[in-house]
Amino acid sequence: MRGSWQLVPFGDAVTDESGGNVKTLQSDYLPAGRFAVVDQGKALVAGFVNDESFLCGAELPVIVFGDHTRCFKYVDFPFCMGADGVKVLRPRAGIDPKFLYFYLRQLRLPDGGYDRHFKYLKRSAIPLPPLPEQQRIADVLDRVEALRAKRRAALAQLDGLTQAIFLEMFGGAAARMGDWPMMKLQDCLASPLRNGLSPSTAGRFSSKVLTLSAITGPAFDSTAWKACSFQTALPVSSLVDATDFLICRGNGSVRLVGKGQYPSCSMEGVAFPDTMIAARISPFLLDRAFFQHVWNSGGVRRQLEASARTTNGTFKINQTAVECVTLEVPPLPLQQDFARRVAAVEKLKAAHRASLGELDALFASLQHRAFRGEL
Repeated sequence: MRGSWQLVPFGDAVTDESGGNVKTLQSDYLPAGRFAVVDQGKALVAGFVNDESFLCGAELPVIVFGDHTRCFKYVDFPFCMGADGVKVLRPRAGIDPKFLYFYLRQLRLPDGGYDRHFKYLKRSAIPLPPLPEQQRIADVLDRVEALRAKRRAALAQLDGLTQAIFLEMFGGAAARMGDWPMMKLQDCLASPLRNGLSPSTAGRFSSKVLTLSAITGPAFDSTAWKACSFQTALPVSSLVDATDFLICRGNGSVRLVGKGQYPSCSMEGVAFPDTMIAARISPFLLDRAFFQHVWNSGGVRRQLEASARTTNGTFKINQTAVECVTLEVPPLPLQQDFARRVAAVEKLKAAHRASLGELDALFASLQHRAFRGEL
């Protein structure tokens, strides 16, 4: 840190202006309205209200901190406070709000679960250069952050494009008139469903196993595995194979139970766990890209969630429920045309993801140098 910088205790750099404001209950949130509600969740805006008396009285801009979630948000628009765990922080005179926001956001606060974390934040200290230097650093980081936001927005639009293509091709009159057969999944299988293997802490065979996060995200994650051991050597049928559609058999969230993905590649020496079901779909009936999209769409999701049963907070489905899922099966050439269009979209998404990854790395490097006085 340069000689012109000062290390200022958190309490001397920030004022807590949370008190005296109306706390907006989640039950009062509207999907649209005059004033945004900012709470401790990940999204910048959690909902809306129309009552002006709910507005936070702090002078803008402010930094909102989630006491339970450790989320930081830069807020420069009129807003209402969420009801629980929201801290509204204002920098004192001589401190640039955006500089302070970027610094606080990169702090690694201890993870206390749903405990309150403001006590940890209050123990921190802020390295402060002269105000013009704060503003220069904030401007550099803000420019890169804006580029990252554009890349994320482009990816979100491309996600919507896939659904738009699907609706254009399969949501028209032919589909509504029932011109295409409805089939149960059990009639679309090339071989019977298979549950995965359960690792054992006393196992004699060291190996690797997928975690559920490999298939519950927006795309298959080949890095989501862990080392483990099994009681017996792994049979070939338990290994991750790119021709198997892997389905989440149990999850604490009903929105994720039954979610499925095709692996992006076969993974030698990696098993899928007993919390997954492998389905080998007949390529003569269903194209894999078409099937994966349909499986994770609303119609199939409603069937899966309706058949899920909960035990000790975990939602589960079994092979019988999976086999009974019905879906409409258009002609294979039409499915394959959809797959070709989706492949073009995925190519664009891959380019945007690569660009976003480079921008993330650049931002991390600039941030690291900035708060060491090396930017």
